Amino acid sequence: MGAYYDLTSAQNLLSMQQKYTLYRQCNNICTTVLFDKTLDFEIMKKAITISYERNDAFRLRIAKEGKKEKQYFASSGLQEIELLDFTGKTREEMERCFSAIARKRITYHDKPLSKIYLVKSFDGKTGVCFLNSHIMMDSWAVTVFYKDLFDVYEALFKEIDLPRPVISYEKLMQKDLDYPNTPKYKSDYAFWKNDIDTDEPIYTDINGSIYLEEYRKKKKNPALRSASNLNLLGKSANLMLWFPKEIVEKASAYCDENGFSMQQLFFLAYRSYLSKVNNREKDILFYTSLARRGTLEEKNSGGTRVHCVPFRSIIEENLTFRESVKQIGARQSALYRHADFDFIEIINMYIDRFKINQLESYCGAMFTFQPLNTTAPDGSATYTNWYENGSFSGVIYLTVMDGDGTGALKCYYQHRLKRISEQTIRKLHSYLQDFILAGVENDTRTIGDLLSLD
Repeated sequence: MGAYYDLTSAQNLLSMQQKYTLYRQCNNICTTVLFDKTLDFEIMKKAITISYERNDAFRLRIAKEGKKEKQYFASSGLQEIELLDFTGKTREEMERCFSAIARKRITYHDKPLSKIYLVKSFDGKTGVCFLNSHIMMDSWAVTVFYKDLFDVYEALFKEIDLPRPVISYEKLMQKDLDYPNTPKYKSDYAFWKNDIDTDEPIYTDINGSIYLEEYRKKKKNPALRSASNLNLLGKSANLMLWFPKEIVEKASAYCDENGFSMQQLFFLAYRSYLSKVNNREKDILFYTSLARRGTLEEKNSGGTRVHCVPFRSIIEENLTFRESVKQIGARQSALYRHADFDFIEIINMYIDRFKINQLESYCGAMFTFQPLNTTAPDGSATYTNWYENGSFSGVIYLTVMDGDGTGALKCYYQHRLKRISEQTIRKLHSYLQDFILAGVENDTRTIGDLLSLD
């Protein structure tokens, strides 16, 4: 066991959630990757052992020091590897098992923060099920691990040299912990202070303005612009909907021709739906999570680096689709340059500036765009899934991910039960498709026109 470190700002946010939420599995990330081929499980066990040993995120442990949490790196990350064999069983039985794993709390202090299983599916596919705490790995790091694992398996299977190991997370973590002592911190602080020192935002969510109106009545203040939507007792579900290959191809071609990104199109579509269902409000704020993986070192390391930032945009209805994408891109670039800043500090700036309480917010939606490819090295058909942990303190969180090499995208809608209906999610999803398709086919259409899409 080496040195003890403080938690990074990314981990502190997750730690607070772990501490105060009723359902302590809130930081679980449970994923499966299955292949249309028969893996050699003895070789896969060796591959898992190698990948675990050369990825220091697996050695990460959380310790309690008085009332404060610290972290350290244990001498080894190895653990028992179990087999889940669903031969002769049904899809429903297999899915129930994975869901139960996703919802089982990971033992937290001084214990491994992950668990991996070998899987034989009900229909003959083989692969792995991986459960980890968000404290040790974000979704980017999970994909880095999968890539390394399957590359190592392929090397062992073919008896060739192993691929390069992943980059040490500990060094990047030390850099994060030193960030408050750097000129970059001062620059980021000034940016966010200036960005927030403006007119007050307004709360919006995908159910429309009904929740804000109810909160105004509760507080007897018809001019209130914030609302309390945090629910630490909330149960959640996850609905996955496909974003069709045909639209992805047209949108990708449009982006290539014009120097835009698919993420910018989704940003614009997402905020436009919030505008549409909130009395065509032009001032929209939602939270977006970003991986902070700009350098090669960051791209190829494990650990948790993801930060959350408020994405606020004010777009006039007379702007064209093309002009709006440009505006979204400029806003995205500005925010992302200063995304190392602690989200909790940003929230405290909003609290101080607009005199709201700690439970109030202007955000009723979250968004992440992270379509990293998980296709097998040999090109075998790949089937991935992300299993809901059952605990979410927000309202709705859209995560856009790769469509397993199909050319389509997977849209995962994590949402609070009893607050967001499946019908509401399907309306949002349909609008995102219609909006992006209509915009890329005719980018001179105005936002006002596109808000009128059914």
